[in-house]
Amino acid sequence: MLWTRGVAARETLTYLDRTGIDAEPALFGAGISRRQLSQDHIGLSVASQYRFLELAAAEANDQLLGLHVAAEMELRSIGLLFYLTGSAPTVSEALENLARYSRTTNEALVVEISRQKDHVILTIRHVQEFDEPHRQFSNSWRSGSFGRCTRRPTAISPRCA
Repeated sequence: MLWTRGVAARETLTYLDRTGIDAEPALFGAGISRRQLSQDHIGLSVASQYRFLELAAAEANDQLLGLHVAAEMELRSIGLLFYLTGSAPTVSEALENLARYSRTTNEALVVEISRQKDHVILTIRHVQEFDEPHRQFSNSWRSGSFGRCTRRPTAISPRCA
């Protein structure tokens, strides 16, 4: 079983609570407890997090929930990964740090960088396929990672492949 720190699940739970949406059905359906998510040092299975995010989107009747959560989340909650990317002097170094240390947050993801002339290509792939849909997680991860990084004036144009 692959492990995650559960940042996306915690942030989604916070968002649901703040917006008055009942999170209990999604928590129950994913086999996650509120107590489990309240303790930052306790991780959870990647499949449980994906399931929770998808169920939460259904409960909120919001297919873009991952994007909405990422837009409002406190990026410091990502922990060391936030500081390693945020303290990098260039976007290129931030992406290198993201690729190098992303598995400390989610063992299911591999982030790779390749360079072609004046382009940098960031590839995010899963170590294994899951039966659980992970659209909400993918949306929140991309938005949280790229949205904040690219707010600096740069000549990059992120594309999702």
